[in-house]
Amino acid sequence: AAAAYLNKPIILKELVESVEAAQIKLLSNTFNFELNEAKIRQILEQLRKQIAPKTIFVDALNGETKSVEMSNVVFLAAHHGMCDFVLKDNTIIRAVKGLKDYADSFEVDYDFFRIHDKILCNLGYVDTYHHKKLTVKLKVKEEMLEKAAKLKYLPLVASKRRGSDFLNYLKKYNPAKLSWNDRWF
Repeated sequence: AAAAYLNKPIILKELVESVEAAQIKLLSNTFNFELNEAKIRQILEQLRKQIAPKTIFVDALNGETKSVEMSNVVFLAAHHGMCDFVLKDNTIIRAVKGLKDYADSFEVDYDFFRIHDKILCNLGYVDTYHHKKLTVKLKVKEEMLEKAAKLKYLPLVASKRRGSDFLNYLKKYNPAKLSWNDRWF
């Protein structure tokens, strides 16, 4: 909902004129922009995701602190009070913290969704979701996730309650199913 755009290098006179024009539009209600609490939350969520660190450090079970690039994390799985980071290169890092310790911030700061009490999935790797079977097919070949298959993490299965929530969440990203007022952009 920008009122104007300025090109760099910014000329002070143009900046002042643009701010004054925006103020006039806002005060005269000719600025066609309806801002409510839900839209503000959506904007803040998108901004948070843009500034979230690209790499995090995980305290691994073997006593090491490992660097993990968030774009390589396919999903996280709870494992006896700990958490397994399943990476796209067939690596699994067992973290000493539980899934709950990561879930809240990953869902807000990154594009992750908790499809089950034990599974936190990176939406960037979701290929398809079959709601009747509650299964999530990944964009990564299962051979690439051989270790995850041995630990019986694959196929990813959503719980009934979280599966319905997941389906509703995915509908937000399907513009054909939403009215203009429900869209993010």
